[in-house]
Amino acid sequence: MYLFHLILAAILCTSQTDNKVLEEFSGGNPGYSKVTLVLYTDSTYYFTEFLHMNGSLIDSGKWINLKTHFYLNSSSKNTWTNIISQPFFRFEMQEFIMSGDTLKFVPKDKKDNRYYNAYYKLHRVTSMRKD
Repeated sequence: MYLFHLILAAILCTSQTDNKVLEEFSGGNPGYSKVTLVLYTDSTYYFTEFLHMNGSLIDSGKWINLKTHFYLNSSSKNTWTNIISQPFFRFEMQEFIMSGDTLKFVPKDKKDNRYYNAYYKLHRVTSMRKD
């Protein structure tokens, strides 16, 4: 099932848009989660997430850069595949930081730092950015 989700995410990710990939990041906690974030040059993004208990979630929307801060905003509501849940926006002004080859999501509540560091610390896979 996990392999199916990865293959599906790869297919959907490549067919999602004709826009050029600016950055692609991947990470998670091995054995528990897999997270991929693709940022496109037109300020859109494509996000896939697999958690061993919740199943998978696919999201897309816009990313914005406000000076030195980056944010994600979902364009539609989503649900997890393996649990019954109310549709929700995966990201609403979700801040993230890019430093070197690492992308880290910034939790809105400081008590979530450990969880975010374990599950949402991503590493660059590809980059088309010209610095």
